[in-house]
Amino acid sequence: DDPYLHSIRIKQMALKGDLERALHYFEQRLTEKRIVYDKAIFNTVIDVLGHAGRFRQAEQVYEEMRRRAVQPDDFTFSSLLLALTKNEDEELGRETATIALRLYETAVGFGCGSVAVFNNMLAAMSKVATLPQLKKLFPPDMSDPRPDKYTYSIVLRQLKREPFTEWLPYYNQLIKNSVPIDGPLMTALLLC
Repeated sequence: DDPYLHSIRIKQMALKGDLERALHYFEQRLTEKRIVYDKAIFNTVIDVLGHAGRFRQAEQVYEEMRRRAVQPDDFTFSSLLLALTKNEDEELGRETATIALRLYETAVGFGCGSVAVFNNMLAAMSKVATLPQLKKLFPPDMSDPRPDKYTYSIVLRQLKREPFTEWLPYYNQLIKNSVPIDGPLMTALLLC
C-alpha cells in the first residue's frame, strides 16, 4: 500500500467537502498492518484539518504520528500552526500564544524552523498577542529565519493603526532585503 496514494485520496475527499469521510479513511489505514507509515499521509491529514481550523484533531494526528516514530517536517508544523490560526474555539483562543510558541520551539528542535513555520506561528500569535509582543518576536532587523513578504505582511497588518514611526523600520528592512512588494504585502502597506 502506497502512502502517497492514500494521501491523494484523503486530500481529494477533503477538497470535495467530505472531510469526515477523509478522516474515516485515514483511521481505517491506521488499523492496517501492511501500510507503511509515512509522513505524507500524516501531513495530509494534519493539513486538511488545518484548513478546516480543527486544531485539536490536527494535534491528535500529530501525536499519533510521533507515537509511530514518524519524523515531522516543516510542512507538519506549518499545518499545525495553520490549524491554530484558523481555529475558532474561544477556549483554545486563550491558549493560542502559548501553543504557538511551543509548536515553533518544537519545530526548531526538529530542525524545522523555516520562514514558513515562523510565518504560521506569527499569524497564530497575531490573533491574540499585543503589538509589543509581536515586535519582540519579529524585530525589524531579524535575519533568522530570513523574513519574506508574508512575514512583513503579518506584522504590517497589525501596525496599520499605528503611527508612521512604528512601521517605517519594517518598511526600510523589507526594501533593504529586496522583498518583492506584491499580493498580501501590497495590501498591508496600503492599509498602513
